Amino acid sequence: MDPSVPSLYKWLGGLPALERLTERFYERVRGDTTLAPIFAHMGPDHSKHVPHSSLKFWAARPCIRRPTAVIPT
Repeated sequence: MDPSVPSLYKWLGGLPALERLTERFYERVRGDTTLAPIFAHMGPDHSKHVPHSSLKFWAARPCIRRPTAVIPT
């Protein structure tokens, strides 16, 4: 693993960036006629919990390209 390659978490800007991203997402969802009903049951502070609960995913090791499988035709 190349230590010079940042994790996606660091590349995005860390926790402050994830907090801004989720806050903006939920602001826009509330105004969207299709998505608003899906998220209507979530409390007003839900967006504050999302970045913290997703840290394991975002702070994981850097993305490593792996060979893709070739599917015979």
